[in-house]
Amino acid sequence: MIAQPLNPPWFVVTPKGDGIARMILDYGPDMNPIFLVELNESREFLCFDMIDVRGSGNAMWNLEHPEAPESRA
Repeated sequence: MIAQPLNPPWFVVTPKGDGIARMILDYGPDMNPIFLVELNESREFLCFDMIDVRGSGNAMWNLEHPEAPESRA
């Protein structure tokens, strides 16, 4: 397993809302990477599969804020 802190952290959109990805956990080729995300509203730290995370919008680069992905759970 590899635990890689994100410096700087990434602004992301998850099925539970917007948040800040703090770390990526990689368990090897048999699993998707897992993002450890601090949610903006509740300040909870939750883990999300890479498929459930989207990069946040960026007004400077004219990137619209994406819709939250549907939860696969």
